Amino acid sequence: MITMRSKVGMLVAVCGLLLAAAAGAATDYTWSGSANGDWFANTNWTPTGIPGDLPGDTASVTNGSILLTNSPSAFASFVITNATLTFTNWATALMAENVTVKNNGKLTHRSCKYVAPASSNRVYIVASNVTVEAGGSIDAYAVGYTDGGPGAGSSDTQRHGGGYGGYGSTVNVGSGQIYGSAKAPTDPGSSGRADNRDDKSFTGGGVVRIDASGRVTVNGTIKADGQKATADYSGFGSGGSVYITCSCFSGSNGTVSARGGEHMTPPGSYVAGGGGGRIAVDYSPTAQQSEPRSSVSFDVRPGATANLTPGTMGTVVFSDGQLVPESIVNCAGSFWLWGATNTVTVSKLTLNAATIGFGINELQLQSAGTNLVFKINGSLTLTNSSSLYVYSGAAVPSTNAGLVVRVAQDMVIGSNCWVYPVSHPQNGASALFQVGSLRIDGPSGGINADSRGFVKSYGPGRGLLSWRRTGGGYGGRGQGYSVANGGGTYGSSNAPVQPGSPGVSENPSGTGGGLVRIEAERRVVVNGTITADGQSSVVKYSAAGSGGGIFIKCGSFSGNTNGVLRARGGAALSAQDSKAGGGGRIAVWRSRGVFEGGAPVATKGEGGDPSKLPIATDGTVVWGYIPPAGTVIIIR
Repeated sequence: MITMRSKVGMLVAVCGLLLAAAAGAATDYTWSGSANGDWFANTNWTPTGIPGDLPGDTASVTNGSILLTNSPSAFASFVITNATLTFTNWATALMAENVTVKNNGKLTHRSCKYVAPASSNRVYIVASNVTVEAGGSIDAYAVGYTDGGPGAGSSDTQRHGGGYGGYGSTVNVGSGQIYGSAKAPTDPGSSGRADNRDDKSFTGGGVVRIDASGRVTVNGTIKADGQKATADYSGFGSGGSVYITCSCFSGSNGTVSARGGEHMTPPGSYVAGGGGGRIAVDYSPTAQQSEPRSSVSFDVRPGATANLTPGTMGTVVFSDGQLVPESIVNCAGSFWLWGATNTVTVSKLTLNAATIGFGINELQLQSAGTNLVFKINGSLTLTNSSSLYVYSGAAVPSTNAGLVVRVAQDMVIGSNCWVYPVSHPQNGASALFQVGSLRIDGPSGGINADSRGFVKSYGPGRGLLSWRRTGGGYGGRGQGYSVANGGGTYGSSNAPVQPGSPGVSENPSGTGGGLVRIEAERRVVVNGTITADGQSSVVKYSAAGSGGGIFIKCGSFSGNTNGVLRARGGAALSAQDSKAGGGGRIAVWRSRGVFEGGAPVATKGEGGDPSKLPIATDGTVVWGYIPPAGTVIIIR
């Protein structure tokens, strides 16, 4: 039966065909121009003309290269194989119903010049459907900012990597900074900076922007990495940006990357790797539910660093958890970040030789007071030297969890594997792990929140802001010049839910230890290490951070002789007027179990000038008892 709606649709379609016939038939164009030929030169196409003269036109490119300097009119289909299309200008867009990049086909753009606040070039596709087949690529490698950018930092005598989604490697805290939007990234990566000798600075990654009303399929490669090179004593650029909007996203074994630049044969000598870039895929969660689970990998790792402070991972934003792979193998450094303020759910998560992170970073995409829940209906398993970074948002109040990781079954941390919970550096909100059970399998693995608490100028135990050095306090007081200016104690010994505070001095000082907070329905087995130490003073005449917190509630708590629990204050670098941090806080509440490991350690930091009083003091350790379910206590 033909409904009224279908009759109207048929009439419109017929009228469209008649109008097209009246105006002339659509044309199938084939590129026949020379290298770097002009898209808009009629003689570069066979038959003579320009795709887009009629909406039904198609364009096929099977060899050579094309320079696209302006936006052609929208047309039906663009297919490229064994050839390159290079975009120039920021507003230049390839507009077609379907865009397909086949084997050895490549879309790229020219390098960017930094003219604040905009850039000059990008790959920009506006289509209904975009497909990157195996062997095809959208390649914005090393075409970001060539000499500068918002993350290039100040010019000085120290080399450093460019920043963008993550910080660049540096010895100068004012350099390699993050910038731009994580949810809608459209910036190029910034270049690195070398020192004042003959060392080299290298370019950041470029910009890929895909605006599709239908499906985006990635079986090949989309790349916006910073430049690689073999030069030592150099600063490398950050990763660039890949921003995809679509109805649904799919792909099999494809890759999307915005990695920081690095030495081609790491580690090199005194090499400052670039920070990770930014990737965002904004799709319809409802439409995505009908798609098979994607196996596309997303990579925003920082560039490798030698002899300098490493850079940090960039950002990856999804609309929800449907694009998170359930098994992540051989992928070092991808950072999962959701701007959503609801619950993100996956059925399971297994890391095998992988390093990833997820959470909310300092850009604060979440609403104030609304916390993200990352829910795993099955198990969370780390194997083969994997690492998991968990970044908390800023909860209100700060004693609430900024991110909840909820694992219905077992959370298993294998030998040589680590989980790194990172507290919000200014607000102090931290991650809460709610698990069925937790097992740390080996002595060379565990949960590490060392130096991941409050940073300089933040934290209730940071001490007075003055030129005099004061160690951070938490469970114990930090070392100072008097009781009045030493880092003070705060928080609860029975329920420590805050991280440690930093030292304060005129020189760079140590950060407070973070917070490891675990609620297990059944058991916690610690055959490895749980640590939340404060950072030691980093230079002379500086101050160390306090120990952080460890707060565990479970049914059964046990562990063998390899088990370690510690939240020590940071040590003073020397006796030359450096100051030590106070001890942290540890509290373990359980119904039963035998822990054979060493006694929990929340001691003050070592060192410091003993002639300067008061010295730092130890933190607190509490062993609490939770009556088993069904227990009746009668007090007469």
